[in-house]
Order: sequence, then structure tokens, then C-alpha cells
Amino acid sequence: MTSHLAALWNDIEIAMHPSLMDTLLKWLTDSDRQVVIATHSFDVLHSLTLIEPRDAKVILLRKDDNDVIHHKSLEIDELEEILEKGIDPRAIIESLVE
Repeated sequence: MTSHLAALWNDIEIAMHPSLMDTLLKWLTDSDRQVVIATHSFDVLHSLTLIEPRDAKVILLRKDDNDVIHHKSLEIDELEEILEKGIDPRAIIESLVE
């Protein structure tokens, strides 16, 4: 029986040398773990587009003035297109809230 471990990592980029980010993300995507990463970092998002992890999703969250949380789910290739166009991914979810 294979053991599937899950992990939640909030602000993965905090207190980490930038040169380690790609290595860590690659290690996580190659492992047999389900990992949820919360970040505000464009560098982490960019690294994900380079690694192209299988079965990965990016979920953008935004809370409106009434404390309702809105979300938008993106595939890695969609995120890559957005970043290549110079669009801030947060602008996408903000447009859904307004």
C-alpha cells in the first residue's frame, strides 16, 4: 500500500534563500505527496510554470467587502500565459469581485 502524505505550507518563500525555491518545488512535485502551498510571491508562481508539476492547480482567492471569498482556478499553462503577458494574477480575481 502506498502512503499518500498531505502537507500545507503557508508562505513557502519566507526565510528561504531564493536559490533553494526551484529545488524545493521540484522535490515536492516529484514526491508522492499532496502539497498545498500558499504564497504571495510572483517568484514562486514563476518557478511553478518552469517546473510544470503534474496535476497542479493555482487557486486565486479574494475576499470582498462582505467577507465572501471568491476564487478562480488556473491550470499551470494558464498561469504561464498570464505571467508572460505581464498581468498580475491578482487582477484577475479582483475583477471577479468588483
